[in-house]
Amino acid sequence: MKFLLPYYRKYTTSLIWGGILVIILTLMIFPSPFLTRHILDEVIPEKKLSELFFMIIAVLIILSVQRIVSYYQGLIFYRINSKIIFDIRIDMLRAINNITAEQHLLYGSGYLMSRINDDTDRLHSLFADSMIDIIKDVLTLIFGCMAIFYLHWKLALTTIVLLPLFLFTSSHFSKKIKLKSTIFYENNSQCSRTLEECLNSSILQKLFGRLNYNIIRYYKISAKSYYSDIDLGKTALKNGLITGFISGLLPLIVIGFGGYEIINNRLTLGGLIAFNSFTGYLFGPTNRLVNINVTMQSAIVALNRIKEIFRIPKDNDSTYKNIIRNIESLELNDVVFFYETNKIILNKISFQIYKGQKIGICGGSGGGKSTLFKILTGLYLPTDGKIKINGMELTDDSILSLRKHIAIVDQEPFLFDDSIYNNIAFGKAGATEEEILKMAQKARVDEFVKQLPDGYETQTGIKGGLLSVGQKQRIALARALLKQPKILLLDEATSAIDPISEEFIVNTIHNLPSDMIIIIVAHRLTTIKNCDNILVLNEGRIVENGTHYELMKLQGLYCSMNNI
Repeated sequence: MKFLLPYYRKYTTSLIWGGILVIILTLMIFPSPFLTRHILDEVIPEKKLSELFFMIIAVLIILSVQRIVSYYQGLIFYRINSKIIFDIRIDMLRAINNITAEQHLLYGSGYLMSRINDDTDRLHSLFADSMIDIIKDVLTLIFGCMAIFYLHWKLALTTIVLLPLFLFTSSHFSKKIKLKSTIFYENNSQCSRTLEECLNSSILQKLFGRLNYNIIRYYKISAKSYYSDIDLGKTALKNGLITGFISGLLPLIVIGFGGYEIINNRLTLGGLIAFNSFTGYLFGPTNRLVNINVTMQSAIVALNRIKEIFRIPKDNDSTYKNIIRNIESLELNDVVFFYETNKIILNKISFQIYKGQKIGICGGSGGGKSTLFKILTGLYLPTDGKIKINGMELTDDSILSLRKHIAIVDQEPFLFDDSIYNNIAFGKAGATEEEILKMAQKARVDEFVKQLPDGYETQTGIKGGLLSVGQKQRIALARALLKQPKILLLDEATSAIDPISEEFIVNTIHNLPSDMIIIIVAHRLTTIKNCDNILVLNEGRIVENGTHYELMKLQGLYCSMNNI
């Protein structure tokens, strides 16, 4: 509950008003049974018609006010609940945005999406209205006990014996429900992750003629979720079965013993009916408390899962302790990187590049080119070695500052399901229309936009699916240029596009401002042919470096790649 307190504090005033209405609502449930007893024992036998009419109107007014108060109390807490869920989801997304790249790959987007949406939905029984309901039911239980002892203490003692059995049953099943809820929620999150993969690979299934492959995968993980759900449901139903049987004994005790007392003139019919009404205030709250306990166990599991998200390792970039204002040079000294499997991806990588230079990186697949880019952007941290900016070692607390000066164009650039204009504008917060159109022109986006009916307002579709690969690359390049970066990284930016689009992009790259460091990873060597220096990677090492003409003279790996 400590985790939720900061969220509650935002709505203190609403909580106070809701609490006042709860107290009023609790107090208003007690007059009706006593009025009913008075009507049955005195008004009707003595044929007081006018008083009967007055009593009925009084009960009607009490019921009406109860409903009105209940409506506004419910509305207040419903709004608070919705706002808290909204706040938690935003905070979870902010936390997920800051987790390390390795952790993001480990969990997967579908799994994390399930944690944000599903786990927060299950928090309702821990929210303010549930807590207030618990307080209200406890107060009702106390006042109910006082009322039945006031009406007939012997019958009250006989009735209240069932309460300990009720509470023991609840305690016994709550531990089981909490454990089974944990298993079910985890299986459900795994379902979301698998479903995301199934939907993202639908085209691949068609091309390989494996339409049933993902159905089988999803069937298996869904079956685990189904059986864990059934197991959870059976436990909850067993709890309801036993507590329901216990509460079913109550009317038998009240009618049996109460009828015996009426026959012996120790209790009136009105008193029995009033007593029976108050037993509803006794066992009704107890039953609700049992049910709330069951749902609270599931909610506590969800809360623990939410707190886990905030404990996932984050990038050390939350503060600007080391601000990088300008970049004159970038240097790597004996950088080593390997995953937890201890397979070395990069082995003693060293190079230096100055402002205004272009460096090309090439090599075979799996040589570590893309990993090197992730290290340069701080998504991965080197296992060993140093990265220096302007001769100063790059530290964890300066990564965010470095990223402000870096822009990247990926092999498969991500585009939002939005207009072309807004996708370019993403590159720089607060960019003017003039700046956006200027960079679009520089990246030659305007050449194909002019042919579109909606121009820059044309929707790109999910992940840019309504555009060609070449068009997406140009938009991604315009977005990167809009940022006005000190370091521009191009990761296989021309590997999947046609020669004409490649020529456009290559010409754009080589005509960029001279105050920029440009690093290009490429399979197509024509993209890096004019770079100031070219690094050839093989099995995580730099095996050759030099200009295009120097490397061709070596007759080594670069030359053989060029001749393919």
